[in-house]
Parts: sequence; C-alpha cells; structure tokens
Amino acid sequence: MVSSDQYRSFIALQPSAAQAASICQWAKQNLPTLPKDVALYSPEKLHLTLAFLGQRSMEFLQQLSQALQHIQPSLSQVIIAPYQLKLFPCANDPQYLALMAEPNLSLLDLLAKVEQVLLKLGVESEARIFRPHITLAKLDSSSFEANGDQSPLPMSVNLPTDISQTVTLFHSQLDHTGSIYQPVFSLNLTE
Repeated sequence: MVSSDQYRSFIALQPSAAQAASICQWAKQNLPTLPKDVALYSPEKLHLTLAFLGQRSMEFLQQLSQALQHIQPSLSQVIIAPYQLKLFPCANDPQYLALMAEPNLSLLDLLAKVEQVLLKLGVESEARIFRPHITLAKLDSSSFEANGDQSPLPMSVNLPTDISQTVTLFHSQLDHTGSIYQPVFSLNLTE
C-alpha cells in the first residue's frame, strides 16, 4: 500500500494547448476503427513522457524541481519525429494506445540530461528499455485482441515536430474519471 504522501510521478514535455488539440484532432480523424470502449484522452491530458518515477514523496519532488532548473539542452528546440503508433507495453497485453517517439539527437540529449539529474538524486535508470511516448488512450483488457499482423494501427505517424519546449514534472492521482495530472514544476527550454 502506498502512503498518502506518495505521488505517482513522471517528467514530460508538455505540449501547448494548440499542439495537444492538433494531436487529438489527428487521432479522431485517423483512428476511426478503434473499439467503441476506447476513449481517446482529452487534450489537457496529453504529454510526451520522458521518465517515469513511480511513487515519490513531495519532498523528493521539490528536490527534483530544484535540480531540473539547471538542465541546459545543447539545442534550443527539441525536435520529435516521426512517431510509431503502438499498443503499449506490448501487443499481447495492451494497456495503452501510445505514440512512441523515434529517437533523434535533440531528444536523446534532453533524455540524457534528465537521467543525469535523476542519477544525482539516487534514482536508478530503468532496467527495461524506455521510449518517450504520448499516451492517447487507456485500454480495457478486452479492447484489442492480440491478432498479430491484423493490427488496426498504422505504422508511422507524422505530427508537428516541435511538440513542446516545456519540461514539466507531474504527479498524478486517480479519481472516478481517471488520472488527474498536476504539474509540480515546469522549465521552458527556450528561455
């Protein structure tokens, strides 16, 4: 059981309202064959997850906020393209529908700097391979059948490449409507 002073936390690039609306519009237009029980996330829930932190105390989140202030990416703009539309974490047991970001120099640079900050605070790197992603929808276990090559998902997705210039530390909590994301700290990379 998780203590009430622990928060599910992650670091993400937060899209502008216009960028998030554009992603939602793309999803509505290009994913008409989704099962009826799959509801796409609303624009305000969209973010490109850079690092999942698990359950953390507010004290730790405040320390991390201080440390993140010193991130200086080598490029003033993080470019993200293309995406792969995937069932996540795997096609055999999908829990989410996500746009997985393809690695490139600007994104890899930012990820390395975030990881350095986390390592200095004692957060070990994930053992499994982590890919930055935008979650579009949470799936019921029966939403998709694992059917190999008959996947209803297109392979490659072209969206605006400058998804965001704001790194945000979030914590989330569940209520009857799903996850509620609360920003703890934001850093604009272009300032």
